[in-house]
Amino acid sequence: MIFPILRGFLSYHKAPITWAIFALNATVLVWGWNFGWSVNDQLDDLMSDDFFLETQGHVYENYLKDQDGGAPTVVRELASSGATDTQHFRLLGHLAFRDEEFLSKAPSEKLYNDVVATKHWTKQLNLIGQLEEVHPSFLFGVSKDPSNFSHWITYIFSHTNGWHFFGNMIFLLIFGAALEEVIGGLGLLVVFVMTGIFAAGFFLWINGPTTAPLIGASGAISGLMAMYSVLCWNRPTRYVYWYFLPTRESMGFIFLPAWTILALWLLGDLAGLLGNLDVMGGVAHAAHLGGDLSGAICGAVVMLMWKWTAPNRLRFKEVFTNEMWKLYPFFNWYRASLK
Repeated sequence: MIFPILRGFLSYHKAPITWAIFALNATVLVWGWNFGWSVNDQLDDLMSDDFFLETQGHVYENYLKDQDGGAPTVVRELASSGATDTQHFRLLGHLAFRDEEFLSKAPSEKLYNDVVATKHWTKQLNLIGQLEEVHPSFLFGVSKDPSNFSHWITYIFSHTNGWHFFGNMIFLLIFGAALEEVIGGLGLLVVFVMTGIFAAGFFLWINGPTTAPLIGASGAISGLMAMYSVLCWNRPTRYVYWYFLPTRESMGFIFLPAWTILALWLLGDLAGLLGNLDVMGGVAHAAHLGGDLSGAICGAVVMLMWKWTAPNRLRFKEVFTNEMWKLYPFFNWYRASLK
């Protein structure tokens, strides 16, 4: 395996905005744990109720038989397969959570003859809806209401758990710090937010509104990685490699052009998007691809700015940062007040 490490983790003094983004993500994670822990436990209990899931599977199967479209083809084929075992209905019950139209319409329709089971299912479904209204993932994530544009920004600062957080933050600290040295702190922040917004839009364009919220900084970080790859296209980039286990005898360093980072991540995300079923997937490959595309565009734009406004590449960071300040009158005033 190989893993890009560039210059490793730079200190706060060399990459303050990168570390500030890291700190903000960490703060939201800790707040979410403290605030949403009990809510998450209640949701887990409700969604692991086998009787509830089987009932929802029966209701969903009957619902799909009466509907002409909406659900993915693979789900419709599963519903019409004729299977009657409990695992079949529990699987359909899980998949039903990704069908917003079903969740909004089905409770008011008589789709299952078991009155007791239907009453229990409706009660549990209402409880889940109430808990989702106060759950951090739904408070910050992009889900049922894509018109709430503020969530297109807040989702990049929220993560589901510690593993999700640390996996993303490793790449943020490596690529964010390396990019901050080139385009400055304000430029990094603007690109991070812009590519995150584009990643959310691309995700919704590919998948449509979803009841499973889109959260995490991976789309924006993909944008940073793509922008770095474009700006440093042929620059030798340090990777660490290892065989099986990362021991001293089986690992080392290798230098490859920066464009290999973009190529590897694009291939991985395309394979993930085309190889996984949207209804089963937990990784937002479409958001990653949106970040890759927008980051590459930002890199190309900056390259043009580099060529036109900073013939001396050593001055590029200063020139680009000054241009970014001009976009924000308040920040420009604040910077002037410091002089």
